[in-house]
Amino acid sequence: MKAIVVGGGVMGLSTAWALAREGHDVELFEQGDLPNALASSMDQHRLIRHPYGDHIGYARMIDDAFVAWDLMWRDLGQQLYAPTGTLALTGNGADWAERSAATLAAIGRPMTELPVAELPRRFPLLDARGVERAFWIDTGGVLFAQDIVIALVRHLTQHPRVRLHDRTPVRSVDLEQARVTTEGGSHHDGDVMIVAAGAWVGRLLPALGRRLVPSRQIVIYFHLPDDQRAAAHGRPRLQGRRSRIQPAR
Repeated sequence: MKAIVVGGGVMGLSTAWALAREGHDVELFEQGDLPNALASSMDQHRLIRHPYGDHIGYARMIDDAFVAWDLMWRDLGQQLYAPTGTLALTGNGADWAERSAATLAAIGRPMTELPVAELPRRFPLLDARGVERAFWIDTGGVLFAQDIVIALVRHLTQHPRVRLHDRTPVRSVDLEQARVTTEGGSHHDGDVMIVAAGAWVGRLLPALGRRLVPSRQIVIYFHLPDDQRAAAHGRPRLQGRRSRIQPAR
């Protein structure tokens, strides 16, 4: 089978990787460079964790996700992940952490509730004022996002079943025929097509675009003082109801 993949972010690249390792041929098209520094995938960190509130479907997928990441590490020859455990916090009357704990208990992944009074001792960089409940689970950590994208591009460039087209914007897609037409006017056909164009999907699939609203998230980077950097190393990533705190590497 030949697959056409549109989009060279982590979704498109990892799809190409998975198809190629199963013995399929893949052509991937990316409008910018590969890797594309402007892609949403190009960031220092991404969290992976089991707590997802009461979204049991997401929680169930995490074990399979870890299995897939382990396969990728073997193919890439390096593990671009730091296990830290996950600390889930709520305050101001929110119940996200409690719902996460209940959901995970239901699927056999129980969290441990920690006394709020112990948080400053266990996590000295955490200001626990306003925290009402805290739950801990040993799983979860940090994926080194841009390193993963860079490593995937390097791996796929050398793969005999993969052909990467960078700086090749796609003008139109025909899902039924699995055909793409580039802005240069060339046509490329496959047996199946995967569109992983992120925020640009509405330009290629207008009917779908009317149902999707891309969102923008502002990411702030900061550097810890030297005396706190060592203390932060290996600490768990924090997951609250509406915020993610990720020290810069």
